[in-house]
Amino acid sequence: MKPRILFVDDEPNIRLTLPAILKMHEFDVTVAATVPEALKLISHEPFDVLLSDLNIGEPGDGFTVVSAMRRIQPTAATLILTGYPAFESALKAIQSQVDDYLVKPADIPFLVGKIRERLANPVLRQEAPLLKLVELISVNREQILQDWLASTALGEGHGTRESFAEVLDSIIRSLQPSFDRHPGPELASVAAHSERRRIEGCRASSLVDELHALENVILRYAERNLMRVDLSTLFHDLREMNEVFRALLSEAVRAYLAEPEPEEPAVC
Repeated sequence: MKPRILFVDDEPNIRLTLPAILKMHEFDVTVAATVPEALKLISHEPFDVLLSDLNIGEPGDGFTVVSAMRRIQPTAATLILTGYPAFESALKAIQSQVDDYLVKPADIPFLVGKIRERLANPVLRQEAPLLKLVELISVNREQILQDWLASTALGEGHGTRESFAEVLDSIIRSLQPSFDRHPGPELASVAAHSERRRIEGCRASSLVDELHALENVILRYAERNLMRVDLSTLFHDLREMNEVFRALLSEAVRAYLAEPEPEEPAVC
């Protein structure tokens, strides 16, 4: 029986050419163009190999497909195609989640050799424990912070990074199961960040956009690692996170618009 490959890529030309070439090398190839299409196939058909583009529609979508394959069909070999071999964060994720990666455009003999090598030497994996949302955020704290800063185009100056890190840490603390939902210290850290951003010349609308950007970064991490997340608590955790963001956002705007307290006159 021919080894079965699931090939996932959103580029029409590659979906026409590469599967045809792989079929010439005695592989049975099924093609998917989107993440939902790939997830449906993984749930209903057995495969020996996943060969996926890193970016399917959105950057990093390939990891969503990889996570699904690792959870549902753990014996399948997983390989990622990437056009950005020097992209540090992508490489870290690639090295931790997949069996191997190849740089586009793929050298066909090398690709076929890699596939046959992985099929001949399957990797036995231990199932990773399921994570709650706050645990996922905590594990990926540094990368989430880096991605958040990158989305603001502010760079990583010491003061800027420290201020943004305090906001992220306040969110992590607020999402802990033992938290009492009265985030006094957490609101204070967000208020301090808001005041810093006002002094730096940030507009109120930009401050709001920055906090929304953090929420989107976290949601993207949850989406990419959907098969590592405890689904029994995920929707509850997302509701809690939404409440936390609403409270912190309100406090950020309040602190931004508050009149600075007048300085005490100097005593001679």
